[in-house]
Amino acid sequence: MIQSGLAYAAETDTLRLSIVRRAGRVDAVRLSPSVRTGATAALVGRPVPDALRLTQVLFALCGRSHVVAALHAIEAATARPAPASVQAARRMLVLVEAVEQMARTLLLEATATAAGSPDVETLRAVRRDVAAIMACVAATGWDQVGGGVRDNGGGDGGGDDGPGTAWPAPGLAARVAALVARFDALRAWTKTLPDRAEFLPAAVWTGPAPVGRLVGTALAHRWPDPGPPRPLAEWTLGAFRGPLGAADADAFATRPSWHGAPAVTGALARFAGHPLVSDLWRRGLVAAAGFVARTLDLAQALDQVTESVRGGAQGTAPDRGAAPGALGTGHGLADGPGIGLGAVETARGLLLHRVVLAGGRVAAWRLVAPTEWTFHPDGVVPRAILGAAAPNRDTLARRVRLLLAALDPCVACDLRIEDAAHA
Repeated sequence: MIQSGLAYAAETDTLRLSIVRRAGRVDAVRLSPSVRTGATAALVGRPVPDALRLTQVLFALCGRSHVVAALHAIEAATARPAPASVQAARRMLVLVEAVEQMARTLLLEATATAAGSPDVETLRAVRRDVAAIMACVAATGWDQVGGGVRDNGGGDGGGDDGPGTAWPAPGLAARVAALVARFDALRAWTKTLPDRAEFLPAAVWTGPAPVGRLVGTALAHRWPDPGPPRPLAEWTLGAFRGPLGAADADAFATRPSWHGAPAVTGALARFAGHPLVSDLWRRGLVAAAGFVARTLDLAQALDQVTESVRGGAQGTAPDRGAAPGALGTGHGLADGPGIGLGAVETARGLLLHRVVLAGGRVAAWRLVAPTEWTFHPDGVVPRAILGAAAPNRDTLARRVRLLLAALDPCVACDLRIEDAAHA
């Protein structure tokens, strides 16, 4: 067994990728989704506040994004929207959580997978900055239904203000500036990237360590035919009402599809139209496309964090002007009495929650995580790997690990490679 070590999760939250070699090539690929359809069972029967507190414990990775998606669903189900200041605070939390996750991938986990030298000190500094920003936001009532605004009996979230509605929070701008400044070199580098893959090798060695070296390493790994990226783009929350409310909703949750086909979400979806990312993908340089997209996504996320503070100071609504699928955006939609859907665009892509309430308690809860989109059993990973040259197990394992790191699952991946005679 080869363990990728890309994320930390319970055994039941593990992707399983089985590859069979025959005559020096990959003859068969099987990707089993992480088994998370029962992960929300612990929330059923609990009062809403208890369920929200437990959500962040159950989903420690991107835990705040999970809470925000759940809040969108619950507020839609109860017709208790949060004030604009609280929505802005939530978007800030999702954005800085995304920055931390992207930094961890690029500076630590993916770099270690590529046999590089992780930048642990910068990552530690980023985590301190993120913790300081989250401490600023903590008093806004972001994690309470309706933002802590007391219901006036009409269910519309009106009534007296809750615990702290001022936005931006005091001291937030300075702490955001400190976080953004740590990535000045990376942000500047993304503006110098070429539009075509053949010019990228000259650019990677001028890139900030270790990201430039990571992209350079990925350029050496070409896959035969990944097919089109099929980005999950321009989605609407209403499109998921049927699949998530159907009797076979668990099947959709483990193998979600968009317009009848698997789709990638996250950085690759957000930057599928970028000329360099598109050219890398077309040439089979899938890992390089993934790392470049994630680097561009990180630079854009930092710009969005800055704009979120500036827009709040000017009284601009948190998601005004944001394109569908933009990082940090969130939505809620009522789907019947006591039923709500919530969505948030996280570091790894679209996160969906569907919550059913009865008598102030959770009657049912279902989610679709970004990993289920990008790591679909019929998606880009099996398509890219099938038919690839596989002269020996170790070389193939290194290549596959790099591909997985570029696509960045939110759970661990158990990688097994066998020869046809022993499969």
